[in-house]
Amino acid sequence: MIAFCEINCAECPTFLATQENNDRKREKVAEQWSKDYRTEIKAKDINCDGCLSGKGTLFSHRNVCEITI
Repeated sequence: MIAFCEINCAECPTFLATQENNDRKREKVAEQWSKDYRTEIKAKDINCDGCLSGKGTLFSHRNVCEITI
């Protein structure tokens, strides 16, 4: 599944952490993305079933994504 932003969900750490229900991976992604994007992302934000799935949870920052709004 390729997201609107052209990220392959099978390679996305948020998607993978969600599918594995792995809180440790969520923490690591939140920490790394907070540094990379100079914003505060919390582990609870790291949940996504894929924006093209038509169901389930979406990454919270999708609501500010210029591609999908």
